[in-house]
Amino acid sequence: MTNYDASNGLISFKDPWLIDYPDPLYGNNMRNRGADAIWHSYSSPHQITTSGEHQGVFLHQEIAPNKSYYSVKAESTQTININGRNHKFYFQNWEASPVGSATFQRENSDSTAVVFNDAGTTVKAVMKGTQLSNTPTAFVNNSQRKIVRTLDGYLHLVYESMGKVWYEMSTDNGATWNLMNNGKPLNNGEGAKTPTIEHFLNSVIICY
Repeated sequence: MTNYDASNGLISFKDPWLIDYPDPLYGNNMRNRGADAIWHSYSSPHQITTSGEHQGVFLHQEIAPNKSYYSVKAESTQTININGRNHKFYFQNWEASPVGSATFQRENSDSTAVVFNDAGTTVKAVMKGTQLSNTPTAFVNNSQRKIVRTLDGYLHLVYESMGKVWYEMSTDNGATWNLMNNGKPLNNGEGAKTPTIEHFLNSVIICY
């Protein structure tokens, strides 16, 4: 289990200056839609340049009603194949690299307006994938139980990743897994480690 910069996921971009509209008022010549821009989906990673239908990226656009500005969107749950195995990924938040090179209106929402502050900015959707951890010692400590099977046959798993504690469940004997707690860590984003799990009948108790 490790962390990945996953490619081939889907990311959507709303670009007011994208030339994608045959405008009947201008002889059906292709024009941009401005404030009425629509979402276009791309396989990640996707680079915006001045080639093709995009006009590059303008900096410091104002987010305001009746203004033209950029927006980004990630599917809150999507399946990505890594090394021949499918993992379900859950959206967590947006990040910009370098730090501060972009400003998000709602950085914890899977859809948000974004202002690009610097050239060469990379905007990334942080996703948590099932059965993946960036903590090498996530399963090293054998004194702490990480997985249990309840009487209904369901498998329940806890582990540490990204400095947080995650809970997954499988209803098909481990063939597929779902990230529980609405796809979020159990510790509300605060730092946490060394989880353990126990069960009684069809209920589980998780400590960390």
